[in-house]
Order: sequence, then C-alpha cells, then structure tokens
Amino acid sequence: YTVFAGGDDIFVLGAWDEVIDFAKALREKFMEFSGGSGLSLSMGLVLTKPNKPINFVAHMAEEGLEKAKGLEGKDAISMFGECVKWHSYLDEDDALYLMEEFERFNQDTYELNTAFLYRLLEFIHMSKEVKKGDIKSTMWKSKLSYSFARNILEKVGSNEAKLKDALSVLALTDQVLEKYPQELKMALSEYIYKRRD
Repeated sequence: YTVFAGGDDIFVLGAWDEVIDFAKALREKFMEFSGGSGLSLSMGLVLTKPNKPINFVAHMAEEGLEKAKGLEGKDAISMFGECVKWHSYLDEDDALYLMEEFERFNQDTYELNTAFLYRLLEFIHMSKEVKKGDIKSTMWKSKLSYSFARNILEKVGSNEAKLKDALSVLALTDQVLEKYPQELKMALSEYIYKRRD
C-alpha cells in the first residue's frame, strides 16, 4: 500500500517479503530512469509487528533512511539494523551464494535448524565487535567451527564427497562472515524470515 508519494519521497506498507521485492524493483527501475546521471536512491526498510502505530513505523523508517543517506555517496539501503550500499547488498555474490548453499544443505538431509542460523547472526555481531577492538569476540571463529561441526559435519558421517563439500561451505562462511558481515546479516535475516511458516 502506498501511504505517501510526493516529490522525491515514497512511503509504502506491505508484507515484509513484498516490500523487499518492491524496493529492489523500484531501485532497478530508478537506475534505468536516471540513466547514469549520478542520481541515486536510498531507502530505509523496517520490519515490525502489524499492531505497531503507523507514526511509529514511519519514524523508524525515517531513521533507517537517514542512516542510508549518511553513507558517503549515498545510494544505500538500511534494513535489519544494517546499512550498506545498494550494489553491495545486491551484488555480494558470496553472501547470496552462501544462502543458496544453506538452502541446499537444508533440503539435502542436513535439515538446518533455526537455532544454528540464529547463532550465525550472533557470530556476525561478534565479527563486527572484533573490528571495534573487542578481543573476546575473536572467539567467533572457533564457535563457528564448533557449531558447523555439530549441525552439519556430524550429519555428513563418513561420506568423503559430502564432507569435502561441507568443509568448503564452512570456509566460505568464515570468509564472508569476516569480510562482509553487514551484507551477510541482511541475506541471512531475509533467509530466516523466508523459512518461517
């Protein structure tokens, strides 16, 4: 539902997945329209429970938009508590590929549980804290390895091909988590929401 559209602002409400799809489509159409003119589009996306007052939701969306506009050069998106450039959100192939691998694992007898995915969100937070100088948070790597072993490697058993495949995904998870924590948090959060009934 379009609540407001005027000038260079638009405010829409809808189901969380439809709003994300709309945001991506709107940005794509805007970039086609602007034709390399240097104009950019920044957005603040907010997920709330349906019983929240509209003015509260509007205020949260505005805060997200201000964060996105605060990035140098703008053309950014704020979502799931993170703020990144659009191209980084849309084109971070490693983060998107990792979500595809998790879905493949989920369908291929591994049955990833939600607790494992939430632990990954915790490790993402720890990875970001390391960059701020928190030494204790460096434990995220060992915790990731342990959690991966408990949730995936134990299910592989002695199948050498599956073990090699799982270890390569562990290495990719470690790499993406360290280099692109914000993009991974956005992709992982979206993946978790999509798994809900």
